[in-house]
Amino acid sequence: MEAAASIGTELARRGAALRAVTDAGELVPTSGRGRLSAEDLLDRLAALGPSRASGLGIGVEQVCRAAGDGPVVCLLGAVGPDDVVELIRSRSGPTTDMAILTDVESWAVPVAGRGRRVSAASRGTLAAQREDAAALLRAAGWRVAVARADRTVAQVWADLGGPLPAGATSVADLHGAPA
Repeated sequence: MEAAASIGTELARRGAALRAVTDAGELVPTSGRGRLSAEDLLDRLAALGPSRASGLGIGVEQVCRAAGDGPVVCLLGAVGPDDVVELIRSRSGPTTDMAILTDVESWAVPVAGRGRRVSAASRGTLAAQREDAAALLRAAGWRVAVARADRTVAQVWADLGGPLPAGATSVADLHGAPA
């Protein structure tokens, strides 16, 4: 959620018409209408929990409905190539969309005997799936970066190639993973 908050507040600061979407739907301003301000975004993100959806289908529908033909920034959890195919099909067009894929295994490091343990085999499988998904997205014209626990949001954003293209209006958090 940190990434969604950082990216969204920066877009709002630049004057973008900010829209944020989860698999549960679009996050709306406190007033229920108008632009989503940076403050509204932070309030709404603070109330979100992890997604219960096992796939991206519902989130993809929500993003397409909210973004129309405008570019999107998708923050994705543990995804593989099968997960992003529908996203790629649904978002073909003249815009340059962006995806930030979460390196979930880097976030699962146990601290003082607590936290989730991820086996070496699972780490390898997750990494291979993420790389395959990234390759598909790039082949479809998406700009892609990977968010690891040891990197800042600014570093990940820089991996996407710097500033958003003109007209960027959406931040989408499709999968609810830590990003």
